[in-house]
Order: sequence, then C-alpha cells, then structure tokens
Amino acid sequence: MRKLVLGLAALLALLVVVDFGAAIATEYRVSRAVRGTAALGSDPEVSISAFPFLWSVPRGHASAITVSAQDVPTPIAYRTTVESRFTGVRFPDDGIIADPRATIRAEHATASWVIGQTTLGRLLGVPDLEVSEPPAAEDAPPAGALTYGPPLSAHRVLLTGTVQTSADESGPVRSAVSVVAYLVLDKGMLSIVPSAVWPRSGAPGIDPEPVPSIEVVGPQFAVTIDARALPYGLDATRVHSAGTNIVVQGDADDVRVRLTELVTPRDTTGPEGVG
Repeated sequence: MRKLVLGLAALLALLVVVDFGAAIATEYRVSRAVRGTAALGSDPEVSISAFPFLWSVPRGHASAITVSAQDVPTPIAYRTTVESRFTGVRFPDDGIIADPRATIRAEHATASWVIGQTTLGRLLGVPDLEVSEPPAAEDAPPAGALTYGPPLSAHRVLLTGTVQTSADESGPVRSAVSVVAYLVLDKGMLSIVPSAVWPRSGAPGIDPEPVPSIEVVGPQFAVTIDARALPYGLDATRVHSAGTNIVVQGDADDVRVRLTELVTPRDTTGPEGVG
C-alpha cells in the first residue's frame, strides 16, 4: 500500500512538472511571437493562467493571460512599459499552442501604459524630473502661488525638477522647483496641467528660497500626450499616479484580439501626441 501511495505521489509530481513545462514552453512561444510582430527590443513577459494547463489550454480555455512589455514604441517617441490582462479567455481548440497568432476572445480586458519619471523628464526637457505623491488635498497652496481655477481632475501629482526660474545679466537662472499638477484625460489625450508651485523645505536655520511664479515655471512642466491607443487598441478611460510613474488605463468587455498585435496602428488624422 505504501509503495502504491509513493508511486501515485511520484506520478502526480511528474504530471505537475510536465504541465508546468508545457505552460512555460507555450508562454515562451507566445512571447517570441509578440516580440517579432511588435518589433520589440526584448521578449515581453507572458503569463497564461490555466490549471491543469494540458487539460484547459488544448481545449481552448484559460482563466487569464497577461502580457507585459518593457520597451514598446509609443506616440511620444520614447519606449515605455505596457501591460495587458485578459480574463475568461477562449480560443480555437489547440489554437494558442499551434499558432500564437490565433485570435482569442476574453470576457474582460485591461490595458495599462506606464510613463516613468525618466521618460516624462526626457519629454519635458527636465532630465532630473522626479514624480511623487502630491500634498494632501486639504493643504492650501503657499501664499502668493497662483492656481488655475477650480480643480481640473481628481488626480494630482507632484513634479520636481530643475527649470528656469528667472534671468539676470549673465543669462537664465535655473533652480529646483516643485509643482503640483493635475492629470487630465480627455478623449484619450493626457494633459499634465501645473496648478501651483509648492515650497521646498530648506536646511534648518536657512531662509527658504522665494517661490517662483507659476506663470514662469508652470509651462516647463506642462505637456499633452496622445494616449488614445493603448495596447491591443483599448481606449484610455482613466489615469493615476503610482509611485514615480503615471499610469494610463482602459478596459473593455467581450474583446477579440491576437496576442501578437500588441501595438495597433494609430489614427494619423488626430493630434500629434505632444504639445
């Protein structure tokens, strides 16, 4: 009896290993196909959630598929990170194993475009840009700061970087400045709208530097980004900050896509994407 139990346990362990290996092999094939079609510089991460894999996937079903890529071409000319997740996935029997380009159908899909502070800094021309959480909503702007009317969005972010704050006889004067900005998403266009200059804490016993005018420094932190086409053609519907990143997201129900079509053609009749 004991030998039978041990034999069954060994067989079960072997089946798990084989199932796991089949999942890894399929994920790798899909990853390579996505990289080749989307012209990426590295393999994206592909995760197929299905257990047992060799029972579910050959029958055309997976509970979820996630595709995450680090160097995807975007409308802003800089490569950034994207992630897409599909749940309740169905595809032709054996389709994704035989051909990673097979069309899948998902009950729900979510796509994210992550714009890191380094990418945003390059776009703004502020190489040392830092993105962080904004001051608490109940905090008032510092005395003398100018705000642009009522709140434009529920989402704010604190941008810090070295920009021109004034000029003298020797030329432009540049200083580190912190600006509270709203993240505004309208019809797929993401606008970063500076609202107020925030005072920076100085060293103990030293008077803080004068707060520069928002009219002078604000435009140096302002930009409009074309976010109309998220991965797999999903529409951008919301935006928020997460640590040092700005994340644009969208989702949809009952979608049909090919996993290899991570990057979709852009509509060239609209805005150019940067302003």
